[in-house]
Amino acid sequence: MHTPEDEPILSSQHDYYTIWGFYRGVDPHKYYRPQGHWGFIDVEKAFDDQLLSRQEYDQTVRNTRQRLNGLGLSNAIIDDYQFILLFDNNGVLLRNGSGEPEVVWSIDALTAYEYHLIDESLYRTIVEREKERLDAAGFDAANLGGNHLLLTMTPEGQIKTDDLGQLQVNLCNFELLRLRYCTLPDVSGSG
Repeated sequence: MHTPEDEPILSSQHDYYTIWGFYRGVDPHKYYRPQGHWGFIDVEKAFDDQLLSRQEYDQTVRNTRQRLNGLGLSNAIIDDYQFILLFDNNGVLLRNGSGEPEVVWSIDALTAYEYHLIDESLYRTIVEREKERLDAAGFDAANLGGNHLLLTMTPEGQIKTDDLGQLQVNLCNFELLRLRYCTLPDVSGSG
């Protein structure tokens, strides 16, 4: 891989690591529980595990797609397995006032910008903030872009925020990171 100036992106003088995130956007550690499901499950797995009947599954998928389509999102970018259902602290699926399962869906920041779910200023803020977070942790991102930053949203378009009111952003597993310094032992035998 080379830059537009034909410089190699990767150097043989560095070790490179891929940090795996949770590609669906939901923070996997926030809802972790030692037994049973984590704090979330995708709608297909919920059906397979008989947490949803066929009718509930079909209705959840249909209603969620309709709401996302209402935001202008194309069915071409929506897959049923991306619909995430959440559990409460007792391991019971969260449901809305109508008794339907609560659904969240992940969208990358670039797609959210392209579909006008966030504006350009917020998009740039998200990318810069994640670059700063990686920098503070000692990493350089080789090709960090909005398509590598996942947001979790409701089918109505409300994007999940943290306790400070900032959009929650997860780095997905397609980003190449380089650690600026490494304290790994020399295993080459050269001293």
